Amino acid sequence: MTFAEHGIIPRVLYTPCVYISILLILIILIGLLPIKFPRWVYADWQYAKRHGLLDESGNIDQEAWARHHANKKDLW
Repeated sequence: MTFAEHGIIPRVLYTPCVYISILLILIILIGLLPIKFPRWVYADWQYAKRHGLLDESGNIDQEAWARHHANKKDLW
């Protein structure tokens, strides 16, 4: 028997809490799936695009990336 059936929690509060809990559990489980996101989602790709470090196909040019980071001075 549930808390709502015992009268401990009113059904008006119990039902939305159950649905919200189920929704959050589903969101968490979907978040655990190993999904490959598009490259524009990742911060390093955004950085490379802003600094002109992408090759013709839109991938990060590793040589340009290494040169760029070798010339970069640490700010910390």
